[in-house]
Amino acid sequence: MVNVYDYAHNLARALKDAPEYKALQVARTKLKGRPSAEEMVRDFHKKQLDAQTLIMQGKELPKQQKEALEQLYAVIQNDADVREFLMAEQRFSVILQDVYKILGEAVDVDIPGFEKQA
Repeated sequence: MVNVYDYAHNLARALKDAPEYKALQVARTKLKGRPSAEEMVRDFHKKQLDAQTLIMQGKELPKQQKEALEQLYAVIQNDADVREFLMAEQRFSVILQDVYKILGEAVDVDIPGFEKQA
């Protein structure tokens, strides 16, 4: 008999062993102890989420909000550790999204953001 939880634990171990996850952990460690860098990442995530929420609601991003995001992005580009963390985070996020999609398709479950192919 197949134990789904055993497979889930194996998947979790595989994710932890993935080079993308290891790179994310290294990048996260570089940010620890740098409150300004950690705050920059939190601020970027918040602004990015706010922008995505508006866009998903079919609204246009206000000019001021767009400019604030662009300015923060420019500042981030000047901090190698923050830039590295965000890039590593994005790469690992792609893996997680792919896994969610594979699982959703396997059990025919709609996962928001992943439209079924016709």
